[in-house]
Amino acid sequence: MRPIAFLLVAVSSVSWGQWNLVMNAYETPAGCLQLTNAADNQRGAAWAECPMNLGAPFDLSFTINAGTMDGGGDGMCFVLHKAGNAGPGVIGTT
Repeated sequence: MRPIAFLLVAVSSVSWGQWNLVMNAYETPAGCLQLTNAADNQRGAAWAECPMNLGAPFDLSFTINAGTMDGGGDGMCFVLHKAGNAGPGVIGTT
């Protein structure tokens, strides 16, 4: 699998707190979020713990470094949700 480094910068009227990192996701020493390592059966997710008011204007930008290795992961998505701090589903089922 291809490691994915994920950096998300949000500018809004809210103050962003800590990241909620689940499964294999972690923060690198450089301050980026790495969702998975280059290994089989990896999954990871990261989201800001501070809720956003989607009824108010906001700017959102991020940079994704998918690396240079072939044969990477199965995919990635960007999600806005209101399900609280529940993690993503089980590998291969959701």
